[in-house]
Amino acid sequence: MPRPIGKKAKEIQQYMNVRTLELLEMTGSDTTQTHVIDNYFYDLDPTKLRAMIHALLRNGYTNVQSHRDPDPKSKLVSVIAEYVATPNEFNLNAMTDLGIELADAFGCTYDGWGTGTVRD
Repeated sequence: MPRPIGKKAKEIQQYMNVRTLELLEMTGSDTTQTHVIDNYFYDLDPTKLRAMIHALLRNGYTNVQSHRDPDPKSKLVSVIAEYVATPNEFNLNAMTDLGIELADAFGCTYDGWGTGTVRD
């Protein structure tokens, strides 16, 4: 099955953002405080991912790291990029829209985000 790109990918992710934000609040996270949000990208071509890493850094993502799949038969490379923001629907949609746009521009896949619970 081909991966969703562009508008369709954004619609799916925005739906997921609302639900994930609800779950984050249910865990007791203080969503009025900033969170370090990990964003996940992957591809089989490390050259494309290296180029995308530079774009991520230019667009406000920090602590960008790439990882090879530990299976020696796999060519999969993943990138984890941190984004610091107050998790609300507007900020999450802006962050994931940008992640999808960058992934699409470099022919990579944006695979969502995750963060830990922040309490006051």
